[in-house]
Amino acid sequence: QEVVVEAGATTLVQGNYDVTPGTAGPTGHGFLRVTTNPAVNAVIYIDAAPGGVAPPNPGIPNDRWGITWVKMAPGEYQICFGTAAGFTAPGCEEVIVTADATTEVVGDYTRRADVRVDTAGAPGGTTPTITMNGVPRDAWQVWTSVPAGIYEICYGDVPGATAPACDTVNLAPGANPTITGTYS
Repeated sequence: QEVVVEAGATTLVQGNYDVTPGTAGPTGHGFLRVTTNPAVNAVIYIDAAPGGVAPPNPGIPNDRWGITWVKMAPGEYQICFGTAAGFTAPGCEEVIVTADATTEVVGDYTRRADVRVDTAGAPGGTTPTITMNGVPRDAWQVWTSVPAGIYEICYGDVPGATAPACDTVNLAPGANPTITGTYS
């Protein structure tokens, strides 16, 4: 097949195989395929420790982007998905690989949003505390990656100025707004 891959696009190339008459299948074993949706550059872990990919036993790291039809012994496996820039990873999944069968797992990643919070009009040398949904953020005036959703951004008090009203923003997947609170 000839395929054109364009920057910023996801291209899936698929081939179909015909079984050669008289050949044996994966007798006594099964095949496992693990992919991500969308295709992201993340490590996939097989047999990860319960509760996710956190140390001390994150599981066996495998190829990035996906695992294509690996011959596996029958049994139960835990599949976990590593981090990918700009996305929230899906949770781990328990899968059962059956002899003489194929098992396919797709990890659905969720696109995150990036937000930058600035302030204007605060007296020189003051750095107000910024909160998002009541949680203080250290990443003031830098881009912060957060799950898409609705956030209330509030601006802390500073001596000699009146704090602006809180802003409510709906951050869509892939959004990257700059929110500015102006002190008076």
